[in-house]
Amino acid sequence: MLVFGILTVWAGLLLLLVYFYSKPPAYPYAFIAFGISMIAVHFIVLKTQGSRLIKQIEINEISYDINEDGIEFVTVKGRTFKPWTEFIQAFSNERLILLYTRKYSYYIFPKEIFSGSDFKRFRLRVKENVVSAKK
Repeated sequence: MLVFGILTVWAGLLLLLVYFYSKPPAYPYAFIAFGISMIAVHFIVLKTQGSRLIKQIEINEISYDINEDGIEFVTVKGRTFKPWTEFIQAFSNERLILLYTRKYSYYIFPKEIFSGSDFKRFRLRVKENVVSAKK
């Protein structure tokens, strides 16, 4: 979306350049406005993505069974098991843990879904089992 927005703004500016010595029609301005709006939408979506994912976790009532072999996800629709070897990267801070299965695909584990010191234990298990765990 970001690239599309930048290209649309660029096309509008090029059209304005073409009509530099004459009165330009309205569509170069429409290109520029549309491109700027696409860039804005891109950053709004990025900023709110985490909170939307956490709400989705709360709505779907996902439970987890974490052990030495991997993580089992349990929902009303069924169960899925992911061994630790499928996670290629991890990122953690004091509020959440992200486990990546692909470059742009990850599982999010907010601190709120854990009780007591379970979050700290899970964070240590991730560091032990995921090769490129980042703090």
